[in-house]
Amino acid sequence: MKLWNELKKDITGTPEQEGTNPVASFDHIIGGYASTYYGYLWSKVYSAELFAEFEQKGLLNPEVGMKYRKVILSHGGSRDSLESLQEFLGREPNQEAFL
Repeated sequence: MKLWNELKKDITGTPEQEGTNPVASFDHIIGGYASTYYGYLWSKVYSAELFAEFEQKGLLNPEVGMKYRKVILSHGGSRDSLESLQEFLGREPNQEAFL
């Protein structure tokens, strides 16, 4: 509990509520939610890939913006987002931009 309380204060800036046992109530990891945390990390990888395209060609580049609009936004949820990302990048995504 001591470590939890120290980390909670360091990470969030707020102390833990005295008299509670948050470790026993944090069931995300043991309740099968752990894989979703991994998925969140990959969404950051993919967003870094997209942003790198804008960084390389200019944040306000109209061609890149229109490509993003047509390839990513116009399809919405009607196709797999990885397929849209691959089309936008013209290659398989990787973690380089994220790293």
